[in-house]
Amino acid sequence: MTRAGDTGTPLLEVRGLTKRFGPVAALSGLDLGVRAGEVHALIGQNGSGKSTLIKSLAGYHQPDEGTITVRGVELALPMSQGALAEAGLAFLHQDAPVAPAMTVLENIRVGRYAQRMLGRVPLGAERRRVRALLASVGVDADPDELAGQLPTAERALIGFAAAVDALSEQPGVLVLDEPTASLPPGAAQRLFDAIERVTAAGSGVLFVSHRLDEVLSIADRISVLRDGRLVTTRDAEGADEDELVRLMLGRDLDEIYPDRPESDEARPVVLEVAGLSGRLAEDVALTVRAGEIVGVTGLVGMGQDELPYLVYGALPARSGEVRMHGEPVRRLRPAELRRRGVALVPADRPRASGSLLASITENLSLPVLGTFFRGGLLRAGRERATARRLVEDYDVRPRRIDLELGQLSGGNQQKVLLAKWLQSPISLLLLHEPTLGVDIGSRAQIFGIIRAAADQGTAVLVASSEYEDLAGICDRVVVVNRGRVVDELGGERLSEDAIVRSCFTTSIATQNPDAA
Repeated sequence: MTRAGDTGTPLLEVRGLTKRFGPVAALSGLDLGVRAGEVHALIGQNGSGKSTLIKSLAGYHQPDEGTITVRGVELALPMSQGALAEAGLAFLHQDAPVAPAMTVLENIRVGRYAQRMLGRVPLGAERRRVRALLASVGVDADPDELAGQLPTAERALIGFAAAVDALSEQPGVLVLDEPTASLPPGAAQRLFDAIERVTAAGSGVLFVSHRLDEVLSIADRISVLRDGRLVTTRDAEGADEDELVRLMLGRDLDEIYPDRPESDEARPVVLEVAGLSGRLAEDVALTVRAGEIVGVTGLVGMGQDELPYLVYGALPARSGEVRMHGEPVRRLRPAELRRRGVALVPADRPRASGSLLASITENLSLPVLGTFFRGGLLRAGRERATARRLVEDYDVRPRRIDLELGQLSGGNQQKVLLAKWLQSPISLLLLHEPTLGVDIGSRAQIFGIIRAAADQGTAVLVASSEYEDLAGICDRVVVVNRGRVVDELGGERLSEDAIVRSCFTTSIATQNPDAA
């Protein structure tokens, strides 16, 4: 999707923006503009300044120098979200989904209801407004329906609709921060179609994402940040992923995936699953050996995402058996699996994997907290020293162990959570979408951490929808269709193309046996 956009005065213009945190400049003299009718992508690895810019635009940070102008009017920051919307700037943040217990209408219009005499809200008119807005972003939903009852893609589009509605009657700028991070594969196109309709109406979009394929498919122009500075702004047409990676990192990323050792079937089997069934998974059988990384994948909704949680006992199994080191696990419960040396890192970092409001030190200490006590007293100095060592070993940035986990980028959060479990010997590491919301530089580090754990003898089971990553990091990949294992790829058969082909051809064959 390419549009020229309006080449006149930008709707959003940032000039000389500088933001310092102590002696560190998170942004240094940044210049950026978003034109009417264009999608302007902003990319950069973790720590490049993207989040600082967004928080400055949103009034969360007060810039030390520079100006922010919207529709020709300089903003006097800090401003409330309502005032920013009136000025022509609205936001859809990655971690600000719709409220599931509120209706679609309430999610979009609360705080902005039209009012008549005596404060009455004209609900009929509000419903008509919301229906028209939903239609404009391709959502067919009842305004009075609870948002939590809708599929993930619809909820994301409702959040987008609320951001569109937040703008005043004039065209403005939507700032979209990783808007597809929580969407299932394939659902992003619906959001892109909605973005195209919004830009066609004259608004501009600042699109922040780590997914370079999406950036190249939707953006008109691309700005690259590195170390708080603008490296370049260029047209998206003619760009490719390799070039963008070089611009982001300041070097070539020759090999994102670590070397894969030769397969060794003599290694002992750590995990053996037989006949395991859950809500979607059906009669799954697989094994993972010591030092082996096994991937599990499939198309959306085929049941592969359940497997790490079923093995760990975090989701109830309808039937089946799990063996660890040849011994049956009689009670599939997280406490029992932890006792047997199993760790699970869920995909949902904010809600299931770590505590965002706790410090890095506190998150790292949770699995081993008892080792820091003597005589009933916490040895805080030893706890902090351990945290500092882990932060250094796992290259967590910034290296401030007192920071809340939620203050870190997605990639650095994930490094903390991996360090939390890998600081102690474990037999089996269960991972679900380990690179969700992670930039390409941190992805390389995370893959290195996973491979290093395997090299130390840990068995790794990773469920992911990132076919390229699975082909690059795994020794074997198991493909699931309608809950059942339908293929296993390893050795020379293992490639991204082979995974894609297996996922789609087995799906076609399952739906229409005559097509196989």
